[in-house]
Amino acid sequence: MNELVWFYFVVIINLIIGFATYYASKRDRKKRINEYKKIQDDELERIRNKFNL
Repeated sequence: MNELVWFYFVVIINLIIGFATYYASKRDRKKRINEYKKIQDDELERIRNKFNL
């Protein structure tokens, strides 16, 4: 019985860590994509201003 309790305890802890890692990476990925879009928009604006488009 004691082994079964430890087994479920470890499974639950791993699930919590897994979901926390998933959501953290998802949030970080969105942040990086938004930063990349901002860099692209700034570069496009700079080129438009340079060539008066």
